[in-house]
Amino acid sequence: RRGVCHHASLPAAKYALTAAMVRRHTAPPNTLIVTFANPQHGAFALNWARLLDGLGLPSLVGIAVRLGAAAERDLHRANSGLFCADSYLTRLNSAAGRWADLVPLLNFGVDVLCSDADVGWLQYPLPYLRAAVDAHPRAELFLASDRASAQGWTTRALPGGASHLDLED
Repeated sequence: RRGVCHHASLPAAKYALTAAMVRRHTAPPNTLIVTFANPQHGAFALNWARLLDGLGLPSLVGIAVRLGAAAERDLHRANSGLFCADSYLTRLNSAAGRWADLVPLLNFGVDVLCSDADVGWLQYPLPYLRAAVDAHPRAELFLASDRASAQGWTTRALPGGASHLDLED
């Protein structure tokens, strides 16, 4: 899937996910901070990227269609790269479909922090994440959601009261 863009407005030469792009936007020690946006959420993604840039963190924004020249220019100025994230599900819904477009990022061997574009980063998040990993060394996925239930909005814990998922069991 690397280097493949299905939408004609996303030329692979500019938007393909490459090792160089991932290296350029990976924060030390090895974390890639990512969101996904469509043209309707471009302003949110720009604010998200600017807040991260203000904390000294690079970022990536996955897009299924062009955001517009001005929005893309401003995202680059905020130290955020744009990559083609145009799986079928992402094209239908950039927020809900993004899970399929995370796999290529993980294949680069980096830790991936994926957040909604409407998150406001007020503090440098990596020490918190490192502490979570240290507290749960066998965990491969940490998930926090404001919509973890098919029945609607919820802040309940994961099934069984778990605060993380252990994929090795």
